[in-house]
Amino acid sequence: MKEAGSLNPNHQSRAVGNPATESEITIPRTIRVLMPDDSVVEMDLDEYLKGVVPAEMGTNRPLEALKAQAVAARCYAVVYPRHSDKGADLCTTTHCQVWKPDHYPDADQAVEETSGVVATYQRADGTEAVITAFYFGYCDGHTRNSEDVWRAALSYCRSVPCPKPFPRMWGHGVGMCQEGAQAMAREEASYKDILTHYYIGIRVVKAKVWPPPVPAESVIRGKVVDGHGRPRPSLGIELRSGEFHARSITASNGRFAFLNLKAGEFNLTVPGTEARREGIITNGSDTVELELVAPLPEPDHLVHIDPDGQRILGVGGTRFFVWGVNYEGYFDRAWRLWDDGQFAPDLIDRDFAKASDASFNAVRIFVQQSLAQDVRAGKFHKLDKVVELAQRRNLHLLLTFNDYHSPDLAAVGQLDAQIAAHLADEPTIMGYDLENEPGFYAIISAEYPPEYQPLVHTTALIDHYGERKSQAEVDAWRQTSAGRRVVPQRLSSWLGYLYVNAYFLYLDCLRAASDWVRRNGGTSLHYFDSPEADVWRPFLHVLDDTVRAWISSQMDLIRAADPCHLITVGYNNYIFAGQPANSILDFQSYHRYTSASYWGLKGTFNVVDKLAQILPTTPLTLGEFGYSNASGSTPDTSQPVDPGLTAIHEVAVYLYLRSQGYGGGFKWMLNNVWGGSNPYEANFGVFAADDRPKPIRDVVAVLSAHDRQSPALGEVTAFQDEVTGAGYTYRAEEALFVGASHYEGEGLTFQPQTPGQVFLTWSGPRQVTIQTIVDSGLTLDPALLVEGWDATQSVAVYRLREGQEPLPVQSFPVGEPAHFTAQAGQIYTLVPEPPLPPEPTTWYFAEGTTQQPFEALWIVLMNPQTEPANVQLTFMKPDGSTVVRRYTVRPTSQFSVRVNDIVPNEALSTAVESDLPVYAERTMYFHHDGHTSRGVSEPAQTWYFAEGYTGPGFDTWVLLQNPNSTPTRATATFFREDGSQVRREFTLAPTSRLSIWVDQIVPDVAVSTTVQADQPIIAERAMYFGGGGGHATMGVSELSRVWYLTEGYTGFDTWILLQNPNPTPANVTVYFLLEEGEPVIHRLQIRPTARYTLYANQVVPNQAFGTRVESDQPIVAERAMYFAGARGGHCSIGATAGAYEWYLPEGSTAAGFSTFILVANPNAVQAQVDLTFMTADGDTVDRHYTMAPNSRLTVHVNLELPGVRFATRIVADQLVIAERAMYFNDGQGGTASIGIPGL
Repeated sequence: MKEAGSLNPNHQSRAVGNPATESEITIPRTIRVLMPDDSVVEMDLDEYLKGVVPAEMGTNRPLEALKAQAVAARCYAVVYPRHSDKGADLCTTTHCQVWKPDHYPDADQAVEETSGVVATYQRADGTEAVITAFYFGYCDGHTRNSEDVWRAALSYCRSVPCPKPFPRMWGHGVGMCQEGAQAMAREEASYKDILTHYYIGIRVVKAKVWPPPVPAESVIRGKVVDGHGRPRPSLGIELRSGEFHARSITASNGRFAFLNLKAGEFNLTVPGTEARREGIITNGSDTVELELVAPLPEPDHLVHIDPDGQRILGVGGTRFFVWGVNYEGYFDRAWRLWDDGQFAPDLIDRDFAKASDASFNAVRIFVQQSLAQDVRAGKFHKLDKVVELAQRRNLHLLLTFNDYHSPDLAAVGQLDAQIAAHLADEPTIMGYDLENEPGFYAIISAEYPPEYQPLVHTTALIDHYGERKSQAEVDAWRQTSAGRRVVPQRLSSWLGYLYVNAYFLYLDCLRAASDWVRRNGGTSLHYFDSPEADVWRPFLHVLDDTVRAWISSQMDLIRAADPCHLITVGYNNYIFAGQPANSILDFQSYHRYTSASYWGLKGTFNVVDKLAQILPTTPLTLGEFGYSNASGSTPDTSQPVDPGLTAIHEVAVYLYLRSQGYGGGFKWMLNNVWGGSNPYEANFGVFAADDRPKPIRDVVAVLSAHDRQSPALGEVTAFQDEVTGAGYTYRAEEALFVGASHYEGEGLTFQPQTPGQVFLTWSGPRQVTIQTIVDSGLTLDPALLVEGWDATQSVAVYRLREGQEPLPVQSFPVGEPAHFTAQAGQIYTLVPEPPLPPEPTTWYFAEGTTQQPFEALWIVLMNPQTEPANVQLTFMKPDGSTVVRRYTVRPTSQFSVRVNDIVPNEALSTAVESDLPVYAERTMYFHHDGHTSRGVSEPAQTWYFAEGYTGPGFDTWVLLQNPNSTPTRATATFFREDGSQVRREFTLAPTSRLSIWVDQIVPDVAVSTTVQADQPIIAERAMYFGGGGGHATMGVSELSRVWYLTEGYTGFDTWILLQNPNPTPANVTVYFLLEEGEPVIHRLQIRPTARYTLYANQVVPNQAFGTRVESDQPIVAERAMYFAGARGGHCSIGATAGAYEWYLPEGSTAAGFSTFILVANPNAVQAQVDLTFMTADGDTVDRHYTMAPNSRLTVHVNLELPGVRFATRIVADQLVIAERAMYFNDGQGGTASIGIPGL
């Protein structure tokens, strides 16, 4: 569209006319062009037009319309010179005609096929002259008479109807309507038909060119592209022929041209690349068009793009999916990472180790002001150190430039190039991000180098759409507070005028897009594809041109310094991210934040799909995404958001990106932030501000490992979830992943205790591998899940253990789905097994004595089977000798053996062996008290005990049983509360027991214990106190991040005992589950290698409760309770997971005994619980209970089954935890024990 000015007749035309009767029009061969830097370049007229036609009309237009545009532009150029005062004919802006150095084949063809053609009219004196061929964007159905717009009436500029009406005019309306011209061409009109329609009474003639072409003037021109067909700007290119040598540089579109060449043979090379063309023959008057391919170096040791431009490839050319995370520094110095006094390599290395351990493979970091100042001073030591630390942890870095947001693109580009030159060929660098989240303000108001001036800095938008505000109105508005907020004060009055008009036009565009999306769905970019958005085509053209200039002004300098590393822009503005100009980037990077909802998740999927559709050969990543674990930005009203819930949404995004073949994503961010007034912004971390990992850490580790092993992309489906907002399923040929509060389908029922995720993978119909993020109840029917699974075989579940044989969990008969509790962080396998008879069971008890004052030692057995069980008891003495007894235990019964009658006056250990699955406990009575412990079903080499006290009045013993036929060496390590330790070594004789009196080793201290042996053994701990009280419990052989303790009552003195054997602190959250009301939450930290004592009475006074303990490090938890003035007490280990079945062999409601069954429901839903009491006679009594969510059930068995000894089976439809407490001697004595999960 041309600016007409006032149609000043004093402008001197360079076209010469003759009488019409025999007219010969002469036009100049060259044109003088005023460049943006005020230099004047004389160029061939047709070469000039090849830069005008695509800039004014665009490309991929009908050829006849482009020809009409070429003729009109030629006429305008030779008739209307406007810069004679500067020695030029025309400039490169809308003041004259827009010209750019970019060439396009269709525009070049239009110019060449109309070379020398002009439109003429007959003047009043009878002479013929070239018309001033005004043209404009589009009209409202009629063009305008010239005098209706300007003062002069031109005979050929009359109002005519237009075949492509628009709601409003774009431009002055005089002359040729460009949209109308294209419409006519589509109806098969020729360019001459178009010209004679819009310009009345003209002739289209071939003019003479003066001076005539100089002999021996050939042209060699063309384009240099990379291996993906993308232009390579700023490349030196050389032409040689004998002594002749010329050099040029490719333009931003990769174009080059050598003019005025003689006939001969030429060789063309692009130094530094393999691109060359030899033996180019010219005849002295021809034009040779070439395309040279100069692939960017893609060495295997760098991250690069594959040849089809659709995938990111890693080192060695393998697919590289970005499991990325953003990093702004350690918790206490976020956004100050590079500052002097804050730069801490040890903390950065600690964070990079956390990222690497979580299986992230890329970290996005930022060039902030402090680092920029160092680089300008030639100091790279901080950057080099960070690169070294990333390399050490096998991490790639995406380096985001200009995080200080300087508008001076020339200075920014120079600094970026300085960094890129320093890092060129560095394999740790994944690539460069030009700026974090540039939007309208940053791109439109930037200070552009002269050679990259954008259309938005011309009157192109005002010429088309008119003013939103006049210059005077803009100047006045900029003095108001609103104007100062919107318009950068550094802009001149003229640039401020252009900026404000573009700004209000942009707001109108956004409103139109928003209205359309509200009516039709989709996104703003879908609106721009619709016919309703035609009015915004010119605006989007200007926007796209500006984005291209903004990118190129920085990218060209970086590419010259480092041609290999990838370049992107991290947009958070959807409209700018969707501009076609972004195709010159190596990959896309978009930032997306939504609410944790189904529609937010679906919106993210829609956005990334649309961006990928717009730029199909530019791989897509999400440069930032994530969900906060705080609900609001105000501390007083913000509420915590479950990190398990947010992990579901984040993983759904990661998996969707992977399933669609996109490039991956960078979660925002690695760490929470300490302090600050905005909880929402501070709680996006993979790690909390005390280094505690959130569930997303564990999930990324699982998924990244799967990604490395399986190339299958799979399919992600989001669904609505009333608890989490959204859940997902990911299905691949040999995988099923689910994230939800619950799920049922495809052979899987998933019931996590809190919102969680489960990952099932298989390779053929022989084994399913299972992992969960939280403790979860699983029901699996592999015949429905895995194609080809043999449904005629029973199935078994095993838990994998590093360096050990898999641990059997449970077996299931043919036709019955597997149902079991999966513990968080453990790996399970489900495999087919041929039907087998019930396996024998073995139980071990390290503690036991029939010496005084221990009046009775009982081994209590429970046979829940429908057949009698044959049982053997082996009693092992300290000298290695044994005593054996055999018994038959009737079906569905309890059976008790008083050991005092068999092995009197001896310290001993016991082994119980049975041909059917039975359950065993041991009870010992002494003075007024007693204790009970369940048996150990499998010896282990490591045992842990959280409780222990050697202060006044307490004797603590660790009891070790060696069931092996050879001696065993054992080391006991005692952990104090201050983190100090004491070690002792012991040797156990074959088939013997050893008693360690802890008071003699670490006197007068609260203590935890770890026992490690060179062979599997059994370990228990017993404590005696209060002149006749005592308790005992088995140890635990594995640590866990979650523990459940069902019993608790602060009418007694109740203590939670915790052991952290790790070398790092453990951050612990204790949930007290009350019989009514919401849980009470208490948080604490345990020192490394230390024990911690929590007095529950101070947290939940006068309450009955169950307890759930959660830790970011695997720990041990027990509970001790003291009563009757500390004369009696009992202690129990915790359970690490719920189960659907529990067994409690001991129980009595005989005279003087009260027995309570305690069941905890830690789930967010009700639990249906059935209790079956089995007596010594084989009789059974059933009771049913309904438990509220997150509650505890207490059953006083004396009220249900008085006067008998009994065992108890608990069966529930949810994962629950069961214990039993017994009290006797008028409440002065008591025992408690955790139940035994079903075998």
